[in-house]
Amino acid sequence: MTRPGDGLRRIASGLCDRRTMERLVEPIVADLQAEYQTAAARGARRTRWLVWRGYGAFWKALALYLIMSTFQPSRSDSNGSMGRVVAYSLGALTLTTALLIVPPMLDVRYFRWADGPLDKLRLILLLVPQALPLSIPMGICIGVVCAMRGRRPGPRSVAAVLAIAAVATFAVWTMLEWGVPAGNQAFREIAAARLGDGRLSNLEPGLNELGLSRLSRRTDARAIQHSRLLWALCFATGPLALFSLGLAGVVRRLGVAVVISFMAILLYWALMASIDEALREGALRGAGAWVANALFMLAGVLMLRYGQKIFRLKPEATS
Repeated sequence: MTRPGDGLRRIASGLCDRRTMERLVEPIVADLQAEYQTAAARGARRTRWLVWRGYGAFWKALALYLIMSTFQPSRSDSNGSMGRVVAYSLGALTLTTALLIVPPMLDVRYFRWADGPLDKLRLILLLVPQALPLSIPMGICIGVVCAMRGRRPGPRSVAAVLAIAAVATFAVWTMLEWGVPAGNQAFREIAAARLGDGRLSNLEPGLNELGLSRLSRRTDARAIQHSRLLWALCFATGPLALFSLGLAGVVRRLGVAVVISFMAILLYWALMASIDEALREGALRGAGAWVANALFMLAGVLMLRYGQKIFRLKPEATS
């Protein structure tokens, strides 16, 4: 015979670990079932109300627990930690993408003649592919630092984060190969029509509208430099993810983690731009971005290898 609360127990067992089940879920379900049995034995008419009140208390307690556990420092090398990484990364990705598309949106020249809200929304959506190659590495960096803060990551966490970084790298490559060229070209043609006689025109694609494969076939100096820069950007997520894992054990507070991760991102972009500018001429033209990737990857490996000794970090639990 199924009792009130048995379904809640089955649902919670798929969401919570054993410790949470023992300390949170089981006491709530036991109280619900005890109150229901007492009321039913007395022939009370409000048994249904007691069941719904117990269900409400259960979901309120479980939601509060999940929220609080999300904003606590990582404590284990478990699938839950990777769920936190994904959740934080998606949130940071959304925020950074929005921040990157705001400056073009403030240019009223492109939106002044839009034919209603839907036309404006179309222009805004065309800006999203341009932002994603930058916001994806930034989102992963912020997500890893915030989700894994407070503990030195174990081998399983490192492998899982690198797997996430590999998926993100493929997403960035997809955007740079197809998304950015198509979005840029469509936005340019619509903007030219808005600023001109209102008719769409076929504009000659620039470097940003060629895509990685077409750009790599170019032999002129500007195209070579731009191609190397985009390829380095395509593989930026891995070095930033490793660097973020090294930073994760240094901080425990969420606010500090957000600030430090943003500072790391600014340092990465500044380093990439400065080295790329310094190597603008000669055979190493465009290799500056790869130098930034190598430096951040090396720094991440060193922090993961020696961070426990330098910062006296507590190793991450493996159970």
